[in-house]
Amino acid sequence: MRNDENVEEEADEVVPDGVEEVELAKIDVEKKEREQNLLLDDMKKLSFWCDPSKDLQPEKEQELWMIDGGIAMLVQGLKRELVTAQKSRKEAHASLRIVMQKAAQEHLMEKEKNKSPSFAMRIFLQINKVVWSMLLDGKSFAEAEINDMTGSRTFIL
Repeated sequence: MRNDENVEEEADEVVPDGVEEVELAKIDVEKKEREQNLLLDDMKKLSFWCDPSKDLQPEKEQELWMIDGGIAMLVQGLKRELVTAQKSRKEAHASLRIVMQKAAQEHLMEKEKNKSPSFAMRIFLQINKVVWSMLLDGKSFAEAEINDMTGSRTFIL
């Protein structure tokens, strides 16, 4: 369980808040963990009542034999349910990891897309490239006099 928490913390750094699929998967994991904890609590409480090492008086022991036998069977049933709940929790964690990986990949792709120059910026860079190549080729200054996209620079030598 400690490993699952570490993975979640690392993934939370990459995955933005509010991704619906991730939030739903987290809710499912929390639900499975609560179910597992409830089963464990019930087993502990019931095991206390059917433990033969408890200090029961012989006359009470004879009166409660049916209840103790039923509790032991109930605890065994809860143990079987606990195994199922543990498997279900592991599956929910695996599902959460997959959803978080997809969301993280989408988030990183979006970041990369935003890092790449915009179309206007690419045009600006191409114009600059043309201007400098004209100047290097010895074209006249009038031909090389081009304002950039913001109108703040004029290339005159």
